[in-house]
Amino acid sequence: MTDQGASYNAISEITRLKKENRQLREDKKELLAELYSLAFDEGVLGKGGALPKWTATLVQPIKGDAMETAKRMWDAYAFRAGGKTFDGKPLPTWDELGEDRQSCWIAAASVAASRIEKLEAALRNIVEGDIPRTVKIPFRDDGQSSKHDRCEHGQWFYEDCGCCIEDYARKALEGKDG
Repeated sequence: MTDQGASYNAISEITRLKKENRQLREDKKELLAELYSLAFDEGVLGKGGALPKWTATLVQPIKGDAMETAKRMWDAYAFRAGGKTFDGKPLPTWDELGEDRQSCWIAAASVAASRIEKLEAALRNIVEGDIPRTVKIPFRDDGQSSKHDRCEHGQWFYEDCGCCIEDYARKALEGKDG
């Protein structure tokens, strides 16, 4: 086999393994969602069968490598704690944590990543000038939008409104949909 043929085979195998890994992650997310759904149906979690509010984030898709982010978060935590637990015992390494504790850190990393993605999207909207604005004074009588509409702060829609941008940014920082 030529070097080129070996390279092609190696690339093909890597591609196949990446696809397989992606599928396994998708299967895991679906299984987790099914597990929480079953726990809800059986009344296992939460009072009266309701899931605790924080569990909703666990069934959202995990973007990026949440495992790597969780590991980095654990390492930062362990470093900041001086490698010791609250009672002076040595903290375990990531690999020594076990799957149960690792899954807790992965969930935390997933929530943090989701929040960061939302803030990045809001910032992108601000930079691109694509923020939602409420029409206070419509220009047209037929209900169609117009660049001559005025926002709730009295600015024309064809002009930037610093107050609308501030309102949108504040809502994004508070975690509210704008």
